Amino acid sequence: MSLRERKAADTKIGLIEALLARIDERPLSAISVAELCDDVDVSPATFFNYFPTKEALLVYFIQLWSVQMAAVVEAHPKHDPLGAVEALFRATAEQHARNPGVMAEIVALQARTDLELGPPPTDAELRRAFPEQPAVLEAARDAGLEALVPPLLERAVALGELPGDAPLPAIFGAVASIFFGTAIVGRKVPKKERVAMMPELYTRQLRWLWTAVRRGGAS
Repeated sequence: MSLRERKAADTKIGLIEALLARIDERPLSAISVAELCDDVDVSPATFFNYFPTKEALLVYFIQLWSVQMAAVVEAHPKHDPLGAVEALFRATAEQHARNPGVMAEIVALQARTDLELGPPPTDAELRRAFPEQPAVLEAARDAGLEALVPPLLERAVALGELPGDAPLPAIFGAVASIFFGTAIVGRKVPKKERVAMMPELYTRQLRWLWTAVRRGGAS
């Protein structure tokens, strides 16, 4: 790995870390590029060399998260696809507990615009972002929620965990609603309570959904 690749990774992940340090206290619109650059000791010109806007930096965070979530799904036993969905959501809950502000900004960004993804994270960037999670290097680089969850639902039908006539697009819509809606609810919960509450809240809602589908409630 070249020195240039390592420096680029340090800069991009450093900017993400600077953003996460502020976004729980202030919205993205109130955080300046200049202050993010000051934290990483780079110029605004360097920032815009990597990210055309602050929103693009947030999209890059989403891409990093997606790779991490793909690794979570890949590590889960293949015979338990609904459990893999729940594991993905528990990992999301942990991220939410650490940085509820960034999750709220992601929901807002997706509500007002179609995301335009930049280049996928490189190995150097993933090593810098997840030094204790080597499995992310083998995960899919473009696997967001829409890529990860539908194959798991299809496998759940094939294994008999969900009915054969289960309306999968509608079920995915419900899963996505749980994903984004719970992030908004959790934003209002004090941090100490949020850490314990969010994984349980996600898991309970998903299991209620699985039960409703099995009983024909999602038809």
